Amino acid sequence: MLLAPASPAASPSAGVAPTPPAHIVTDGQPLASSSGDRPPAKAFDNDNATFWLSAEHGALIKDNAWIGYKFAKPVRVGWIRIDQTNNAPFREDLVRVESSNDGETWAPALPEPVHLAGMTDWIYVPSPATASMWRVVAADDSAAPKDNWAVIELGLYVRGDDTPY
Repeated sequence: MLLAPASPAASPSAGVAPTPPAHIVTDGQPLASSSGDRPPAKAFDNDNATFWLSAEHGALIKDNAWIGYKFAKPVRVGWIRIDQTNNAPFREDLVRVESSNDGETWAPALPEPVHLAGMTDWIYVPSPATASMWRVVAADDSAAPKDNWAVIELGLYVRGDDTPY
């Protein structure tokens, strides 16, 4: 199962839940396809009143809008938590997870896109690669011309059996 409910511990088939303080977004920098007055750092500030907003609109969101993180050292991300609004013009319901070591060549971290259903979703990465950059890419093609993608918070976690490199 690639997507666990809002609380990963509530789903025994989802695998190992992240255990605080496993949140590893501390040593590096937020990345995004675009930013403006809502930069990607706003999705990593633990403040639900702030958010990253894609500059891409409508049909340009799919495959072009993404948010992620560049770590100081390569890590194995086993879980991703994404918080977004339920307001349809500002959310994505289908995303891909990708990793890279150079920022030019991105590889799928999962075999297929993941469906997001709520305001908080957990994405399980069962066999994570070691990479210094990780991102979540919009993969839904149902955006209206004025839509943007807004991410309130993005959390990247190491599985309980892994440690950052």
